Amino acid sequence: MDKYTEQAENFLKKHGIRFTTKFIKHDLHFVDDKKNRDIFKITLSRIKGINGGDKDGKFSLRFGQSINDSDGYGGIAPTAYDVLACSTKNVLGSFANFCEDFGKTEKLYRAIKKEWEEVNAFFTPAEIEELQDIN
Repeated sequence: MDKYTEQAENFLKKHGIRFTTKFIKHDLHFVDDKKNRDIFKITLSRIKGINGGDKDGKFSLRFGQSINDSDGYGGIAPTAYDVLACSTKNVLGSFANFCEDFGKTEKLYRAIKKEWEEVNAFFTPAEIEELQDIN
């Protein structure tokens, strides 16, 4: 296990978070995708008080695996590190600022904003600070 995978696994264990993956399909995932990739449903869940967890609940998101790790059958599932490192861990500014910084569409902005709201609801502020170190 490399240091990045270990960092993510330790975070999950410390906070009593269960990480599961489920292969959905092999298709285009991102707006600008030119090739199909494996798409997974990722679920993070926990019960309050387990391993020091301060919150309970769960949330799910769709994760587009890298093209290199996509075999069309979900054979290489994303790791906890892959997902946690890519998760939105900061407050998203206005749509105008987002476009200025990234030049992307409103559809993408709404998707990222929704992800942030779910991350913010699931994790405590202290956990989000720890998440920001996973990259």
